[in-house]
Parts: sequence; C-alpha cells; structure tokens
Amino acid sequence: MRDLRLSSAAAVRLFHGCGAASCLAVAMLAWQSRQPLPMALSTFGALCAFVFACSLLACFAVTQGSGRIVLRHVLLWCVALRLVSVLGAPIYEDDYFRYLWDGRQTVEQGSPYGPPPAAAFDTEDDPLWSEVLDQINHPEIPTIYGPVNQYAFALAYWIDPGNVTVLQVMFAAVDMLVIVLLARVAGLAPLVLYGFSPLVLKEFSFTAHPDILSVAGLVGATLLWRQQRLYGAALALAVAVSAKVFALLLVPLLLRWHWRAWAVFLAGVVLLHLPLGNAGGMAQALGAMGAGNWLFNAPIYYLLYDYVPISTIKVVAVLGLGALCAWYFFVADYHRQQPLKVPRGDVLFLALLLASPVFNPWYYVFPLAFAVIYPSAWAWAGSLTILFAYATGLQLGTEHLAPYQQPVWGLALAFVPILVAAVVRRRRPVDDLSA
Repeated sequence: MRDLRLSSAAAVRLFHGCGAASCLAVAMLAWQSRQPLPMALSTFGALCAFVFACSLLACFAVTQGSGRIVLRHVLLWCVALRLVSVLGAPIYEDDYFRYLWDGRQTVEQGSPYGPPPAAAFDTEDDPLWSEVLDQINHPEIPTIYGPVNQYAFALAYWIDPGNVTVLQVMFAAVDMLVIVLLARVAGLAPLVLYGFSPLVLKEFSFTAHPDILSVAGLVGATLLWRQQRLYGAALALAVAVSAKVFALLLVPLLLRWHWRAWAVFLAGVVLLHLPLGNAGGMAQALGAMGAGNWLFNAPIYYLLYDYVPISTIKVVAVLGLGALCAWYFFVADYHRQQPLKVPRGDVLFLALLLASPVFNPWYYVFPLAFAVIYPSAWAWAGSLTILFAYATGLQLGTEHLAPYQQPVWGLALAFVPILVAAVVRRRRPVDDLSA
C-alpha cells in the first residue's frame, strides 16, 4: 500500500466512503443488538472486522489527501458513528445493570457504598428495579466503581431512571471529548484509527462502560502537564484515579517531585470521595476480587497457573511492573525535553494489563489512547483482536466451557497478533508533538 498513490480528490472520496460504510456496518450492529436472540459471534466479528478495515482505508486516505481531509471531516464521522452506536443495546455485557442500580442508590440513599444489591432482593417491589436487580452479576459484592463513575450514574438516573441509553449517550460524548483532546497532540491518521475503532464504539457507545471517564482525565492531565500547568494536571489526575485506579500508573510520572502538585492531587481525590460517604464497601469489593482467584483473558496467568500458585504470579507480576515503572521514572528523559514529551502510556498500560489477572477488552482503551500519540502496529492490531475475548462459553453456547471460560484458540487470537506485530514490524515514526 506504500507504493499506491491516490489523487487528493480520490482520497477524499475514499475517506468519506469509508465513513459512510462504517456507519452502515455499525447500524447493522445496532439492529442486531436489538433482536430477541443474542447476536452470533460470527456476525459480531465480521461487522467489527469490516469497520476495522474501513478505518485502515480511511487512515490511508488521510495520508493521501494532500491536506484536503481536515480535522472537521474526521470529527464529523466520529460523531456520526457514535450517534448510530447509541441506537443499539449493550452487546455481550450486563455490567450496566449495576450502573443503573448504583445511580439509584446514590440519588435516593446518598451513597452507593452501602449494602450490596442482594440485600434488596426481598424488599424491592418496583418491577423495573426488580428486573435490574435480577440481572446484576455478583449481587452479593458491593460496588467497585469509584466516585466519578457514581456521579455519572447518578446523573443518568436523574435524567431518566433505569434507562441505559442515557449512559450510552453520556459516555459517547466523553469519548468525543477524548478525540478532541487527542487531536491537539496527534496526527489525523492515528486519530481516525481511534475514532473509527470498533472496540471503542462497542465498549462505550454501545455498552456504556465508564472507563472512558478515567481515560479522559488522563489525556486531559497529560495535555495540562505538557503546558506545565501542574495543578490543573493534578486535579485531572484526581478525576482519572477516582474513576479507575489504573490511572495511578501515570501520577508519579507526571507529578514527579512536585510536592505541592501531589497535595492538590490528594486533596482532589479526597474531595471527590467525601460527598458519597464511607467507601468501605468499595474497598471490601476490590479486596474480595484481588484476594480471589478470578482470571479472565490473562495470558501470562493461563500459561503459568498449572505450575505456579496464582498468588505467586501476582506478586512477581506486580514486582515486574513496579520495576518497569521505576526504570521509566528514573531513566526516561520525557520530562527533560522541550516541549515536554508525552510518557509512553501505550507500553506502560499494556504492561499493567498483562500483569493483571483480569484483562477485560474495554481496559485496552488505556494503552490505545496513547497509541494515537505513538502509533504502532501492535497497538492497532490488538484493538481488533482483543475482541476475541468475547469468545467464551457463554457466547459459544458449549457445555465444554464454563460461562466465562475462553477456548485456547480465542486467547491465542486475542494476543498472538499483538506479539507478532510488536516483534516483526518496527514502530513507525512518532508524530511531531510540538504542534
């Protein structure tokens, strides 16, 4: 494709054609998601692969457009794709029932961190909320979602109780904010790959996962840090961490030895938690998950757990991740360059996810957002193949697998392409961050 040349007019037509084709495929996904029977994995995979192929062609068109494809064209199709996506229902997910319940508890009880949902089984008489309760997974465990997420859930409840579409629209809007922020430090071509990504569309506009709130905080913090606005960056990091603890990974890399900025960050975290009262239930739930032997889509653990205790793998993984972050903190010169260079969140967050015993597909947006700044073959290959994590016993309908158990081929298809792309293909030059 490197030797293929298009006229600028043909490139513009190709770009808009890819945008229209992607919208049509996403509309088919939305229609399929509304059918009474679960969507076949083959249908889901084929449509996602088609949208991914369109994103690659649209990316190529941008490089051939001689400047005629500009940011507003990219934003137009990103908005269109998200408007179509929110017409669908969540695909292969039931986490949103917990979000709806948490929103109600926050508004009506003042905090979602009280008794777990199971405590309301015998007392709830509203048919709508009885149905919500029946669909919550692990109802005996209190909520694990941080206060920033809870404020979003509460806002959705205030707008329209029990309606997941409100959450879909909200998180699609936050996703657009991420795209606008990334446009300030990244080229149009990788921005197209993110904006058209079937993974991003599925996880936030369709399925309403709140992790995009943390990603938005991280990207915003990084931009503020590059402008040497440390207090603003500290507050944005407080938002990110209060949405998802993953964001802690970048806090020392951005704040470093600036103790006043650390004080602002800690104050922000405390202030975000205070209105919701005691978060002991969240800590209890997180502790239960961490102490258990929960495994999902975790290749390192699956390779070793027959030979090494899971607790040992966790300790070694944490130590390895800590060593990598410490090396980057003390050795990398990202903070000494002018203009300041964005930390390699793509590599660091991928390392974090590989060290985790649970690697849900929507977690991949953390490295993916930084892959817009540092484009690489492995990151974008993984943005499609990580969707093979949905090939579980529950979706395959086979008695040979437990509901959330993955076949070996599914795990291999999810991660081997990332490894192959990282080893075989050298990373392309990074876009100039001085723009």
